[in-house]
Amino acid sequence: MMLICPNCFEIFPELWPIPCPKCKTKAVPTDPAIIGVVKKLIKLGFKVNYSCCYTEDEDVGKTTKIRIEFAENYPLALFQDLPYDWMVYEDVDVASETYKRFTALGCAYWHQPGECDDDIVDFDKRVIIMNLEEWLDNRDLDAYRALLTLYGCG
Repeated sequence: MMLICPNCFEIFPELWPIPCPKCKTKAVPTDPAIIGVVKKLIKLGFKVNYSCCYTEDEDVGKTTKIRIEFAENYPLALFQDLPYDWMVYEDVDVASETYKRFTALGCAYWHQPGECDDDIVDFDKRVIIMNLEEWLDNRDLDAYRALLTLYGCG
């Protein structure tokens, strides 16, 4: 895991103190594989709270899981036409006393037996991530920022 500053986009090892030493903004934990996605979401105006990417062995095959949690509960309409591997959903922070609702993006990709060596898994993971990056590149920056402001999330 790494930490990324949502203000200046400085990247730090996870052992670094949470506030960015440059601008004193709270850094966001993320996996190096999806730093590009996290940057694009922040540039669009989303408040990313946490993200991770990992692959785990299953009884048959492997599964790559990617999760991006936001600090806000965004309208699901902002995520229409996501790439087919991706889904958007609402979740609840049960660790806090307020039980705050938030939006998250997720992907769970199953690698079939015989297609589980590291090279194939890494290739599949890059394709999944690039699909979301391309979807984000096709969003209108000004329109998204305006919508987030209108929804009270900006």
